[in-house]
Amino acid sequence: LTIVDIKAHDENGVTYQIEMQLVITAALTERILYTAADLYAEQLKEGKPYTSLKPLVSIWILLNKLLHDSPHVHHCFQMQDVRLQEGNLERVLLSKGMTIHTLELAKWSLGNQPYDDENRWLYFLKDAKSWTELPTELNSPIMNPLPTTTEGIGEFPWKCNDQGDLSVPSEDGNHAYILRKAA
Repeated sequence: LTIVDIKAHDENGVTYQIEMQLVITAALTERILYTAADLYAEQLKEGKPYTSLKPLVSIWILLNKLLHDSPHVHHCFQMQDVRLQEGNLERVLLSKGMTIHTLELAKWSLGNQPYDDENRWLYFLKDAKSWTELPTELNSPIMNPLPTTTEGIGEFPWKCNDQGDLSVPSEDGNHAYILRKAA
């Protein structure tokens, strides 16, 4: 049994695991691999073919630095063979079955970053706790689920129905269900 912060499936059966980690422990990389592998493997029930496995996307939002040798905020890990072939880097992907993303918020700063979708979310994840209103730079369709003010943001304005479906408040006050509870 693996306990995660958020686990959801989309309409194609892809499993999403989202973790928010405030403290970086010595064994966190092993924990990241273990939880992703466990969630991927739990799909395969006795007698089912391996072809029934659906992709797993694991997203780890980290308050502090994990990969000190890299200046990058966002890493995307997949199972692949990487080698230098005649001066060119060659990558051969073994499988799209498991993808692990890490977002190290301590490495991110607004600076002169473009306001693309990824930077908007990083900006929100890192700085929203100190806002009273959402900055106009976050005005984008990708950010539509967010309220226009941060009043009550710590209360998590999303709703969960009896079946475990997660919904995001819409501007008209209705709720559109966007994530289905994992079975």
